[in-house]
Amino acid sequence: MNRKRIWCAAAVLAVLCVPVRAQDWQSALKSVASNVADKATGGALTQLALVATWNYMQPGVKLESDNAVADLAASATTASLQSKLAGIYEKAGIKSGSCSVTFSKDSTFSLVIGSRTLKGTYAFESATHGITLTFSGSGELRKFGAMHGFAYLNGTDLQLLFSAAKALSLVQQVGEKAASLNSSLATVNSLASKIDNLYLGFEFAK
Repeated sequence: MNRKRIWCAAAVLAVLCVPVRAQDWQSALKSVASNVADKATGGALTQLALVATWNYMQPGVKLESDNAVADLAASATTASLQSKLAGIYEKAGIKSGSCSVTFSKDSTFSLVIGSRTLKGTYAFESATHGITLTFSGSGELRKFGAMHGFAYLNGTDLQLLFSAAKALSLVQQVGEKAASLNSSLATVNSLASKIDNLYLGFEFAK
């Protein structure tokens, strides 16, 4: 049995062959890589881990392309994008210590950004890691309707990623310094102009 199969088997044993409770996913991650374990269980690990309160740590960035040259550019620009996004997010009030998201078992979520609390419902599809956030209430975020994105485990952290346009639009809506944000966002768009698919979002830790 090769190493990959051993890891997959360990993942299945860790997650499926013991009584699974809300806290068990962390124990599983101590012995196997989260992405391997999650793949072996069809996304069940992420679905189990999602129900919790997560504290914002840093921007999430994923760049994909259909050609090798752009893939290299994506790898080279990820760190730069994260650095620039950190400044943009901070202007919008999205920073460590003042931003968190809570996913509850009843399929509701609560997003805290500074003094604001945004609520709604969510749906997660384990097979594709797709997540849909639907904001509720009478505020300006109702215009978003449903935000479709992806939720991934990165070690014991959680990444929420959306299309660049959708993620940046959300940041603009919650930010109070619109003019300054627009200028900064133009720089981010320029950096990513040669990348076919850009996913932006947020990385959280428990």
